[in-house]
Amino acid sequence: MKKFALVFLIIFLRTLIIFADQGVVPFDELTQKPQLIKQVNPQYPEQARQNNWTGLTIIKIIISKSGKVTQCLIQKSSGYRILDQAAIQAIGQWEFTPGKKNGKTVKTAVTVPIVFRIKTP
Repeated sequence: MKKFALVFLIIFLRTLIIFADQGVVPFDELTQKPQLIKQVNPQYPEQARQNNWTGLTIIKIIISKSGKVTQCLIQKSSGYRILDQAAIQAIGQWEFTPGKKNGKTVKTAVTVPIVFRIKTP
């Protein structure tokens, strides 16, 4: 248990450092929020569909000053790596109008939930 806690702490601290080092402005400090202008929906992996795997993946993304997604970090896994990867692959193609703080374009972080649900006819 101690080993797990240590690994978790290291990953958590590394995540904080990654976001802190990039000059990311917190979402709640923005005077103009980024707006989604291009959305690519995740492809539901066939293996996941066949096995009826569903879940929620929560991803923290960094939106650059140009509105591109430059980084994705899983905050909560769906429980299935294949679904998490599908979410990251799709979100990585999204585009936004950049966020602004006091009229200046800035990098920011946004949390995005992706729900994987199999619809039955």
